[in-house]
Amino acid sequence: MSSSLRRGNRGLKSAQGYHRKVVEGKMKLTKKEVIHIANLAKLTLTTQEIKIFGEQLSEVVNYVSELNQVDTRSVKPTGQTTGLTNVFRQDTDIAPSLKKEEALSGTEVTHNNYFLVPQIISKNA
Repeated sequence: MSSSLRRGNRGLKSAQGYHRKVVEGKMKLTKKEVIHIANLAKLTLTTQEIKIFGEQLSEVVNYVSELNQVDTRSVKPTGQTTGLTNVFRQDTDIAPSLKKEEALSGTEVTHNNYFLVPQIISKNA
């Protein structure tokens, strides 16, 4: 059992204090947990959707718990499996860059040595 879950009187109790119902050895997310997950995702669910997604999410949790039972002690940790590596090239024929004054010479409106342009994204977006 993971350290974030502990036995409660009515099943498994998560670190968040939710009691999970265990049916035939499988965990079933509570309605409260499904609503909490929906709120985290900023979703509004109908009663029917809560039931459907609760069952689907419970299946996902149970599948992951099955994966947690696999013995991986002899498996070397890896970040990727394709064997690809970053390929970098040497910079060649580096052309001189414009000086700050030259770059800004084509505009009339600057601020602190930057181009000043109209705002196109609002803060409330």
